[in-house]
Amino acid sequence: MRAFERRWAEIVLAAFAPPAATALGEGSGEANGALQPRPGEVRYLESYETMRSHGTRLSAFGLRLAVWIVVWSPPFLGLGLCLFPTLTPERRALALERLLHSKRFLVRELTLLLKIVAAMALFGTPSIRARSGYDRAPALAPTLERAQEGRG
Repeated sequence: MRAFERRWAEIVLAAFAPPAATALGEGSGEANGALQPRPGEVRYLESYETMRSHGTRLSAFGLRLAVWIVVWSPPFLGLGLCLFPTLTPERRALALERLLHSKRFLVRELTLLLKIVAAMALFGTPSIRARSGYDRAPALAPTLERAQEGRG
């Protein structure tokens, strides 16, 4: 993969979960309980490269093709004569939404494949998992019995 394709892949994957607009504190993911990643917190490219290198040649081709489709999609989605990386975060989200609901099966599925890679990158980020409470010990997780005991 070429350097520009790596940049494209990172931009596309990050668009599935745009980082918090402000620094930690007001409006950040941690302050309001949201799971928005902080800028640079998630290693999207590392997850993308891992999936490319550990899959079949066909899956590696599919991942690469998916990035190219997303990057060149804005003119075909009515978002202007531009490439995906030049769009605002809001327009990127709109483009991804339209691609995920495309009438063309290949476009939908390749975009979904990238969404899965982005989800794996997010899930592989310990700080995001910690904020989500996913790795919480079962004894600490709320249960129906404990919730009912509290009302007792």
